[in-house]
Amino acid sequence: MESLFVGILVLVLGGAVAMYGTRLFYLLLPVWGFLFGFVLGAQLFAAIFGDGFLATLAGWGVGLVTGIVFGVIAGLWYWASIVLLAGGVGWIVGDGLLDAIGMADGILPLVGAAVVAAVFAIVAVVIDAPTLLVVVLTSIGGSAYSIAGVLLVLGLIERGDLAHGAIGALADFPLAVVAWLVLAVVALGNQLIDARARSTDLRVGLNRPSAA
Repeated sequence: MESLFVGILVLVLGGAVAMYGTRLFYLLLPVWGFLFGFVLGAQLFAAIFGDGFLATLAGWGVGLVTGIVFGVIAGLWYWASIVLLAGGVGWIVGDGLLDAIGMADGILPLVGAAVVAAVFAIVAVVIDAPTLLVVVLTSIGGSAYSIAGVLLVLGLIERGDLAHGAIGALADFPLAVVAWLVLAVVALGNQLIDARARSTDLRVGLNRPSAA
């Protein structure tokens, strides 16, 4: 039941982030910050103390505290939220790739994932195009978690498989990887179309003559 609940939660939140990351940007940033912080905190606790991912009440507690801290930071500070978003996607990409090549345990995968996360965060700051970054990163990250949520609901993976991020959880399922990439492209297109439509509506509203 816990895996089913987590799966539904991850599916719904991941899908919302993927499809409407830009429209719901400020609302979803604390959610994304919480999810990233929760997984990061629980993963670090498991690596340091040798417990399974979310296998103990202490692991859940550390994950919740870390998630709340990251969620608050993401909600209060705009550029911190961009960095957290980029770093979070970088973390799940780096950790997932390392898990896929057999480097799943120990401190080394965490260091590797941290390096990739730092690169993503630095690139986000250097590019200085927050809207485009939000569209791309939420499409990639949200889609990965959405597909992972489906696998959890179907019982194909366990919540512990999310210890190395959504991409790591998909690594053993080629069709799931394809579904992730397809959904990411669809979500990216949906967000770009939605952003253009909202921009057009705004221009029309500004140019519409006011009533006398």
